[in-house]
Amino acid sequence: MRGMRRERLRLALIFLIVSVPAAAAAQDAGRVKERLMTPAGEIRITQLDEGALGNKFAVTLGDKSVLQIEGGEEGPFSDSPVPTILKHFDAVSPYDKVVVFQQNMWGNACDGGPIWFLGLKRDGSFNVSEPIDFCGGRPPTIARAAGRIVVTIPGGPPNRGRGYIPGETWVYENGRVRQLRQARRSRR
Repeated sequence: MRGMRRERLRLALIFLIVSVPAAAAAQDAGRVKERLMTPAGEIRITQLDEGALGNKFAVTLGDKSVLQIEGGEEGPFSDSPVPTILKHFDAVSPYDKVVVFQQNMWGNACDGGPIWFLGLKRDGSFNVSEPIDFCGGRPPTIARAAGRIVVTIPGGPPNRGRGYIPGETWVYENGRVRQLRQARRSRR
């Protein structure tokens, strides 16, 4: 009888030891929104607050913090939702991998959100670019061209009213983002 109780206690203890870390891992995995393996390590995007409209998040590379917004910060990423990965490219000099992120806005007033780049080197070093302010319209095209990444934001009519909003072309090169000058549109 005593042996059976001891065996049950032992099994209950084993179950507890195995299930507690598994439950904690499952809870953490529920907050991880995206993962991407890179030559520099795993990128993880984790939402730090509850609900669908979260804007507290962490982007990590292995055990390094790339970007963390917990509320109250000032800066280009602080007023935007949890980022998503749009695309990634291998070997864009001087990086072994470049990951393109977007932080789509809430609601329907802006069908877009800031676009930014994370340049990664195999040794684990990284660079976060300034964001491209993109509020929406037709989705941008993002492609590699001549050793750089080109983001083309199509032009078109405004959401309300008349007129035409010109398109924009942005280039990510050597860890920096810059807008290319646009040719003036003739009025005929």
